[in-house]
Amino acid sequence: MLADWQLIRRPELAEVPFVFAAPDHGRMLITSVSPLAAQSGVEPGMRAADAKAICPGLEVLDDKPTRPRNLLRGLGEWCVRYAPIVAIDEFGMDGLLIDISGCAHLWGGEREYLKEIVSRLKSKGYTVRLAIADTPGAAWAVSHFGKVTPLIPEGGHTEALLSLVP
Repeated sequence: MLADWQLIRRPELAEVPFVFAAPDHGRMLITSVSPLAAQSGVEPGMRAADAKAICPGLEVLDDKPTRPRNLLRGLGEWCVRYAPIVAIDEFGMDGLLIDISGCAHLWGGEREYLKEIVSRLKSKGYTVRLAIADTPGAAWAVSHFGKVTPLIPEGGHTEALLSLVP
């Protein structure tokens, strides 16, 4: 999410591998990774020095502790157009939870509703993974790890979750 935000602000970085890093016990740890840096094997949680060793030309940007939350808060406020209840995912601080109860019919059903949200966020430059399920946990798990349809039918959350187990 931070990498997407930075690419929106500075499109010239699209051809440069970059990361955000923050100090942690005397070392710089990576908090967010651009797509090019990820292709080189750089991951969040890695030490910035190690990442520079495996990814030549890596640009390390300073992260601020409040930046991810502020960005999510702004995106959440923007998403209120789709549902009245939007919350920051406090578990991973990498997404939003949107209660769409009673809202999907306004866009012609869940499929069209999902397409609308995905296309609008992608058009703004964000990488998007969404899922709709009858439980918040199933929607979260499928959006983060699923390789199944993001539209989980009513009562189908158990099957969708079992498909995530190797």
